[in-house]
Amino acid sequence: MPPWARWFPVRLLRPLMEELVQRPFVYIFTRPQVIGRQHLGEAEPPFLFVANHLGYMDTGLFKVALPFWIRGWIAPGMTTRYQRVYFGEIPGSRLRYLKENFQVKLVEFFWGAWPLPETARFRESLSYAGELADGGESLLIFPEGRHLREGDMGRFRGGIGLFARDLRMPVIPVYIHGSEKVLPDGRYWPKFGKTKLVLGTPIHFSPVSDPAEITRRLEEAVGKLVVVTTRVSP
Repeated sequence: MPPWARWFPVRLLRPLMEELVQRPFVYIFTRPQVIGRQHLGEAEPPFLFVANHLGYMDTGLFKVALPFWIRGWIAPGMTTRYQRVYFGEIPGSRLRYLKENFQVKLVEFFWGAWPLPETARFRESLSYAGELADGGESLLIFPEGRHLREGDMGRFRGGIGLFARDLRMPVIPVYIHGSEKVLPDGRYWPKFGKTKLVLGTPIHFSPVSDPAEITRRLEEAVGKLVVVTTRVSP
């Protein structure tokens, strides 16, 4: 969780790169449609976006399809599953540590991502997320923790309940549709496709709410948005 990723010059340069390089690339391949954009005006940002997870383009959709005033200030939670040596979750060689360190720095620089561990240092991650939110960054979390097939909904991991309660941010449930076909697991170059981001109504949680109940409500809220994708034509 390096401080350099939040330095003012980096935070200015990142949105510029997203607009000039990442946005045209992702937009051409995904052709995203946003449904429920009006819900962004129903609460005060920054937001906590909670979404299902289909493929490697999911984060990119948020970075290109949402309005300009928010898309450059979205910090996605990054799984530590592929860099467990660097994050201290398992032992490993010095060479592997350096390799994972390089990978993490790239993701932090280009995407503004922050680590969301599966095992250790969860509280540190929550604290860092709070600092990002205090700095005006909206957060993006995929509580399923892995890619699933279109139409499937995995159980949300309990940690999302703690984030939604303790960060005290408006939570916007989001359903992603179509990204699995663009860049699924096992593929290294995207295909052309059509995608949708369905935004739900912001949800506010009390600081005394039960995290398990919050998790259940968020899973239910995202699941209900599936119906919207069948009502709206591309």
